[in-house]
Amino acid sequence: MPVTLDGKIAGKTAAETYFKWTVNPGKHVITSLTENTAKIELDTQPERNYFIWQEVKMGMWAARSQLHEVSRSEGENGVLECKLAETEIK
Repeated sequence: MPVTLDGKIAGKTAAETYFKWTVNPGKHVITSLTENTAKIELDTQPERNYFIWQEVKMGMWAARSQLHEVSRSEGENGVLECKLAETEIK
């Protein structure tokens, strides 16, 4: 499923994958492009990690998604169960 960061294609997710990006402090928008368009906005702070969960469910014709910010502990545990996805953003 295609994902964008600040309007730029970041890559595609699949089951049990995650992205890792380093961004400047400030406002950022992550978008998941599935049967619907899910969006989450973050106002990031220096030296802090943020964890966003892409919840995927079956829609009418294809997958649908929602994006949720989760706690650090929940995010770190989730990452341990996944593999790093290739990203087009460095």
